[in-house]
Amino acid sequence: MTSMEVKKALGEIKDWKIIADFAVGGLEWIGFSHKKPELLFIISSQKNTVMNCKTGRIIECDLEYDEEEMIAYTDQVEDEAIPLAGQYGGKIKIKTNQGEQIKIEKTNTKNVFRLTFLTKNNEKIKIFENYGLYTYGFSNDDNYFVISSDSGITVMKRNS
Repeated sequence: MTSMEVKKALGEIKDWKIIADFAVGGLEWIGFSHKKPELLFIISSQKNTVMNCKTGRIIECDLEYDEEEMIAYTDQVEDEAIPLAGQYGGKIKIKTNQGEQIKIEKTNTKNVFRLTFLTKNNEKIKIFENYGLYTYGFSNDDNYFVISSDSGITVMKRNS
């Protein structure tokens, strides 16, 4: 799937809307805060940023991270070890309390992955099939969803 096809497929998910879609050079890790689930931390080889998923605002931030433990600490959220996920490991929540979930499958083509979004009504929507998948998942309050790949990051927000 091309990035345009991915965006079109994501647009078919009822009750969700795309709030951000952007490239990140040298993307390494991402992670949602537990204490402030609207905050998505983005670590790249170029800089560290935080996206407020409520407002869509992205700012640079001070952040220290441990690639072995896959956690980060920042002045944006005090006393929290933010779990990280990326191309080399880690995990973000793949099921919501509302019953939505993400299923991943390896295809017959080497290093090509397929992601399927299962709605709370059990509707299946293929949202990604390509090389370069890094990570994906929901925020801890179930209101935000992210896909990151070598072409960038797409963030979705649950409609209120």
